[in-house]
Formats: sequence, structure tokens, C-alpha cells
Amino acid sequence: MIFKKCKKPETMATKLHILPPSANSHGALATLRELGIENIEIVNAYAKTRSPEFLAMNPCHTCPTLEFGDGVAIWESCAIMRYLCR
Repeated sequence: MIFKKCKKPETMATKLHILPPSANSHGALATLRELGIENIEIVNAYAKTRSPEFLAMNPCHTCPTLEFGDGVAIWESCAIMRYLCR
């Protein structure tokens, strides 16, 4: 997992790539809803996780993936939830 200093989601275009049937994706979505965060775009990554663009962002091709506008991404559900809660 890559975790660099990231800007807060409010200051840049941030996307949460999910797979709808994934329990890990549900955890990240529930965290967004519970915290009332509405400025993060939700992207259905079904059949896209092996594309060159997705692999460049997340070489583990897993979901959920939180992508920041500067190209940095977090792709572990627990790390995403901790980031959102801080």
C-alpha cells in the first residue's frame, strides 16, 4: 500500500473506485455516509481494474481505491477509512 501525505479531499478532485458486491467497498462507502462526506465522486470499477489506467494508479488492481487529483492513491479499505476519519 502506498500512503503519502495527501491533501484533504475538500481541496481536490477525489474519486472512490468501488466494486458494488465487495464488502470492503461497502465499508468505505459506509464511512463516507456516516461522516457526511459528499464531495468524493463514487466510480464503479467493475471490469476496469485490469485496465492500464487503473493499474498505473493501483498495481494491486483492488477495490476500493481512493484516488486523489494529484495521482496518489490509497487502495486498502482500512487505510481509506482511517484516512477519511482523521
